[in-house]
Amino acid sequence: MEKKYLLILLVSMIVLSSGVCMAQGVLKSTEEIDATEQEAAAAKSREIEYIYGAISEDGRKFTVLPEYLCRSGALPDVVELTRNSTVDKKGTLLLYFVDPRRLNVEGEGMMLATSSDGFDWSAPCRLVFSERQNKGVIVDPSVIELPNGDVRMYFYGAESADPDQKRGIGENKIYSAVSADGVRFRVEPGVRFEAFGVRGPEVVYRNGEWFMFLSRGQETILARSPDGMSFRREAVFSLITGWQPGAVVLPNNKIRIFITTHAGIKSILYNPGTTMMPEYGERIQAESGKVIGEPSCIRRPDGSYFLVFKKKP
Repeated sequence: MEKKYLLILLVSMIVLSSGVCMAQGVLKSTEEIDATEQEAAAAKSREIEYIYGAISEDGRKFTVLPEYLCRSGALPDVVELTRNSTVDKKGTLLLYFVDPRRLNVEGEGMMLATSSDGFDWSAPCRLVFSERQNKGVIVDPSVIELPNGDVRMYFYGAESADPDQKRGIGENKIYSAVSADGVRFRVEPGVRFEAFGVRGPEVVYRNGEWFMFLSRGQETILARSPDGMSFRREAVFSLITGWQPGAVVLPNNKIRIFITTHAGIKSILYNPGTTMMPEYGERIQAESGKVIGEPSCIRRPDGSYFLVFKKKP
């Protein structure tokens, strides 16, 4: 009988000892995969989002294409190549966006799809970033074509796996990266712009100057630069009626700013240094119960306009 109790006691001690080791092992594993869990939680928090396209003859009245361009995509930005280069041939449309399912601190959630006509798109490929400065995810792309044929991407570099998560009281930073093939990007040294709460940069070039429109909460602000590398806030500019802006330079050198609102995508006509005039109605009206926004628009060589945006069911 004593032997039986001794055996039970010995087994219990072994199990208890093993349990401590196992608990330590679990604790260690939890620490090791903390970033992965954050990434999974961030991706799960986003419902499936779609990227749609719309076309227009005048940049004001848009017709939404019947089929979505991409499933599980958000924060889109579109650019059309104006010359043959190592990125692709002249006239190719590049659609950059974030896939919430793939979003992680390695930058693997940033994707690219290409098209020759805006209707048929390639399968998305994943972007690669080197010489990164931020510790978290890379989101909110705005891409422009450089004179040498390369492309430069401006983006918000978060410091965690969830770009919406607020940590500390530091300012958000907008970085830039360049690529000769549109897929492999090298992050450029330094910060292009930083301010509390800013995200969603949209950069356009007008008359020798770079304009960066940014989202700050439900407000749109502006920073300007003579070289595209160092931006300063335009203190007198503020749009409190919309966020997540897109922008396109018009033939008369005015800038049409597209903004996200609860009613849909609206626009403002901006003449730098002089006037800013809201345009009546919505460029694309939100359906009942649906969420649309995050517009990006380009003017094509034939004078028509192509706009991409996110739609959440």
